[in-house]
Amino acid sequence: MMGKNGGACRRSQALRTAPLHTELTRRFRVIHPFHPLCSHEYEVLEFRRDWGRDYVAFYDESERVVTIPIVWTDLAGEGDPFVVLSGRRAYFRPDDLLALVDIIESNRPSVGNGNAEGGPRNV
Repeated sequence: MMGKNGGACRRSQALRTAPLHTELTRRFRVIHPFHPLCSHEYEVLEFRRDWGRDYVAFYDESERVVTIPIVWTDLAGEGDPFVVLSGRRAYFRPDDLLALVDIIESNRPSVGNGNAEGGPRNV
């Protein structure tokens, strides 16, 4: 077998780092109380991010591709202890709010007070 540059292609013996499709197969449940598919379970087709929001795509019973926000499923908040413990009721995580404070303070113009040189922040 010849490669692009005319050289022989060698089969890579390297360890794969990406999981096989069968390892990615996951199921989820629609949990939005007013969604017509609430409590139905589906297999994930793919994850998407559009306009800053996360979506999950799946095949419905009619074999049509359906895309819904991840927050309408039981996939939302997996792996984030704050989201799980807050019951998905908080709009912002404390770490993100503290990072925002740091950004705002670093962009604030210097003032003539004694703490303008970047002293410690009172939290």
